[in-house]
Order: sequence, then C-alpha cells, then structure tokens
Amino acid sequence: MSDDRTCYEILEVSRAASREDIRRAYLTQARRYMDARMQATLPPGSWRSLNAALETLDDPARRQAYDATLPAATTLAPIPETSVPAAPVPPPVPPLSDRPSLPAATVPLPILPTTAKSVSPAPSGPSSNTIFIIIICCFSLVVIGISALIFLPLFLPVVAANISKPRATIDRHQPTPPPNLAPAATPASRKSNPAFAAPPEAITLNLPHFSAPEITRPASGILFSNKEGKKYATLEISTDPGLDYFIILTPAEGGSPELIAYLTGGDPLTCKLPTGSYELRYASGDSWYGKKYFFGPRATYFKIAQPIDLKPTRETPGYEAYRDALDKLGGVEEDIRQHLLDSGIDQKTVTYIFDTKNPKTQSANINTLDASYWRKNVAPKISSARNRTRLTELLDTRNQIVVSYNQRAAELRENVVEKISLTPDGDSDMIPLTMSTF
Repeated sequence: MSDDRTCYEILEVSRAASREDIRRAYLTQARRYMDARMQATLPPGSWRSLNAALETLDDPARRQAYDATLPAATTLAPIPETSVPAAPVPPPVPPLSDRPSLPAATVPLPILPTTAKSVSPAPSGPSSNTIFIIIICCFSLVVIGISALIFLPLFLPVVAANISKPRATIDRHQPTPPPNLAPAATPASRKSNPAFAAPPEAITLNLPHFSAPEITRPASGILFSNKEGKKYATLEISTDPGLDYFIILTPAEGGSPELIAYLTGGDPLTCKLPTGSYELRYASGDSWYGKKYFFGPRATYFKIAQPIDLKPTRETPGYEAYRDALDKLGGVEEDIRQHLLDSGIDQKTVTYIFDTKNPKTQSANINTLDASYWRKNVAPKISSARNRTRLTELLDTRNQIVVSYNQRAAELRENVVEKISLTPDGDSDMIPLTMSTF
C-alpha cells in the first residue's frame, strides 16, 4: 500500500472487528472520501488504500495471512458500535475520468456482496381487498335475485292488466254524453258556469269497460256518525236534483270519518257535529255500485278546497255574552290566586292549581280539584280563619261563574251554523277527483 497505515487503521476499526463491522467502516470511509474529493482535499492514493484494505480484510484467508504479518502490539482501541451509525448504501462512485486528482490507474471499488434482506416476490393471486370486493358483489347479486323471485310474482298481474287495458283514444268530434249521465248532461248550474262551457272542439276519453254490477241504492240520510265528542255545531247541506250524492266528512287534521251520508238528488241534510274543521268529499251519479266503486268511473268526484270551519267567531250570536262570562271567570280566578299568595300559600302550590293541566281533562287543575284537596293541601297552610272564610267565598263565586260560563259557551257553539250547496259539476271552490283518489 502507498501509506504506512495498516488496513485496520485505514478503516478505523479494531483487529477484533467482525466482517460486518469492516464493511460498515468501509462505507463510512467511502462517504468521507467522496466529500473530501469534492473539496479537493483528498490525499493521493486514498481510494487505492481504502479498496486494498477492504479486499484484504473482507476475505477471511487473506485477513488471517495479513494478521500474521502484523506485530502483536499494533492494535487500535476498539471503536464503539454506536459510533458507526447504520446508513443507506451511498450512491455509486463516479468513474475515474471524473476524478482529476486521482491517477488513471486507480483501482475501482470492488462490488460488495449485498446484505439487504431478499424481498419475496408479490403473490400472483388476488389480494385480500379484491377477494372482499368479489364476495360483496356476489352477495349483492344473490340478494337482488332473491328479491326478484319474491316480488316479481306480485307485480306481474298488475303489469299484465295494464298492458291488456285498451289505450284511451281521443275523439275530436262533438261528444255524446254517456248513457248513465244522460239526465244531468246539461243542468242549469252547468249552463250558467262559464268554466264548464264546452270548447269548439271538445275532447273526450273513451273509458275502459266497467263491468261491476249495479246494486240497490241506500236510503237517503246518514249512513254513519261518530259517537264520540259533544255535537254542538250545525252543518246544513243542500243538493241539486237529478243525481244522487255520496258524502264523506272527516276532520281536517286527518283520522277516521266523522260522518258518511247518502242523499237522493234534491234532498237536504242537517246534522250536528263537534266544533272544529272538516274536509268534505262527495261523489255524484245515478248508478250505485257500493262503497268500493261508488257511482263508477263515469261519475263526478270532488273535494272542497278549503276546510269547513265549524267554530265560533265574533259574528256568531251569543259571542258577547260568552266573552263577558269568560272575563268574569278570569277576574275571580286572579282574585283567588292573589288571596292564596297573601295567605302564605307557596308559589309552587298556586302554580299547580292554576297553571298545571290535568292529564285526564287537559284543563287547569282548578277545574277538577275537589274539596278534599283544598281541605288537605290548602286550608292547613292558611292560619287565619278570616282568610279561610274569604277563600271559601271566592271559590263559591267562581263556581257560580263557571256554571254561567258553561251555559254561554254551549249556546255559542249551538249557534255555529254552516251551509253548503253541492252540485254534480262542482264549482270554483271544488277540487276534481277520480274514483281511485276519492
């Protein structure tokens, strides 16, 4: 070698260094030499000495022969393992032509046997994610197939019926009225209403054949009336002669019908109903097919656009007397409330009496509390006999006002009267329906 240092000194390792330590030391020195070369401070022959040291110590046989030529005292202090950090393989050494400071005969770096762990080739089969996606797709297909087997038989009859139905054809000639509606083809109301005037080219639809059997018409009058609730308000319904009417009255907020009636054309109907808002639907025709088909597909079906309000208003007779009784009731209850507070009754008890609703009656507890409650929960808290007497007088006064108030309220509701007139062709306040949407 070109210098007097031993191979161990060049690599800066001890004579007891393992083969792996020698290789790591070589890589460390190579990085240093490359940095020094870039700074033009690398001594000549450094790369040759480093490569020769590695060739000597990397081969066990050559190392053993080399160690025999060294004196026993020539040793270096062992370098701690932590002083040589593990580092990635440096980039390849540039060719000799790029090193102006080195002679052309410089020996190139030897190719070291790799120490990296061998990477196993990727499996040729599908990954776990692919298998999971395949399983999900198969499961979805199975679910879709089972659903089709279950629901397809249910829809096939409907599809077949729709396909077999004859399509509606448009007749642009002057139409002739159906036989069932011949008596009411041109009623007086229809003549006077311009909305129903026939256009120059009237269009009619040839309805499919309807084969339901006609049955006996019900007697004119109420077929069903809800038994629940107190009935105060009056509803008067008048009808045009010629066709019969089937009427359904339901609460505006929904629910079961309140009234169902069948009226022969021209017959009136007067009925009592609980106060509230109602939706009215009716059908008109001359052939009755029962509560399933009513008057058939050629009949007329309507719904009143706005709910019928059977509620008292300021114009209702008896409203002023009702308001007077209500004001008196409010005044005496305010006196009772203040007297209880002045007599030492706590605010919680007063609130419970006046402001808490009874869950059964949905009204203030003062309307339902009996004498035992007052005797048990209120009277013992009033120490003054005079205050107890005054409370009794106020309660008696309230009871008398309550009787008068209930009478005025009942009279007011009795005076609620609403009148409606029904015609086969409806009017501007009616929404047309069909037999299926009725």
